[in-house]
Amino acid sequence: MIPQTDHFAGWTTIFIAGAAALMFGLPTPVRAVAANDLYSRAGLTPVKRRIEPPDFSLKTPNGSVIDRQSLIGRVVLANFWATWCEPCKEEMPALQRLNAALSGEPFQVVGITTDDRVKAISEFTASLGLNFPILLDEQNEVSDALQVRGLPTTFLIGPDGRVLARAVGPRAWDGPEMLALIRSLMWP
Repeated sequence: MIPQTDHFAGWTTIFIAGAAALMFGLPTPVRAVAANDLYSRAGLTPVKRRIEPPDFSLKTPNGSVIDRQSLIGRVVLANFWATWCEPCKEEMPALQRLNAALSGEPFQVVGITTDDRVKAISEFTASLGLNFPILLDEQNEVSDALQVRGLPTTFLIGPDGRVLARAVGPRAWDGPEMLALIRSLMWP
């Protein structure tokens, strides 16, 4: 073990650990593991390669349009769901609480659905008092580009518009772990 008598020695140890990890396939150094821990504690899997959602302009049930560019600069939690999906319905209140907890901060929950029953969508969102945007992916362009195969599927997108992590299945989106992760991305 290298004695750590000053700041330089600490960085030397991290460098040596990183080099060993690369050469021998060992676990990554402490700093890299800490970032991944935030994701795993929040129930998300970090993506391994750079993924960017396609440029899109999607309608809401009331006819307004939201495009990808309007979300740049905010951390976005994009939740793919449908009215017929029971686990989707169960997690919606947690998404609403998360959106409310981070109101006024550079964050946005966005619900995206390929469900074409606009009346059912409007009734469902009204019954839960959801106030985050619900977008209609009528041509499956965003769902297909992000390879959504099951519902619910959720993506955490950084302020630069890059997908950082994903989750398949329902989560407790308003838990302290998720709040900590999102805040770490808003204010790095």
